[in-house]
Amino acid sequence: MSHDPTAPAKGLPVLDLDGACEFLELSRAEIMLLVPQAMIEIRDKFERIHPALRAEAFADAARYAHTIKSVAASIGAEAVRQCAETLELHAKTAAPDNCPQLAEALQGEIARLTQAVAALPQ
Repeated sequence: MSHDPTAPAKGLPVLDLDGACEFLELSRAEIMLLVPQAMIEIRDKFERIHPALRAEAFADAARYAHTIKSVAASIGAEAVRQCAETLELHAKTAAPDNCPQLAEALQGEIARLTQAVAALPQ
């Protein structure tokens, strides 16, 4: 049975701030300063993916997905990171057949992340 790359990232944390703090050697207060800008960057790069895919600019789509992957990793958003990594790989290898579905899966994970961030204590 093969793994469906367009399926939700089951079992992965939506947001693991403690893991990010440990990995980056930052305090919770310090990582919380990064989260709002990280969300802006993730949303901005995601908004550019669909136009890139429609234009068959797969290198651009891969670059945007790579940025999302990196930014998501920096705040412990593992589900978003994994979806972005899968999209990046498909776009880079010029195997674009799954890219629209992968972008939709990424959009779903970004929505889950947005909810998790909104629920954080201020």
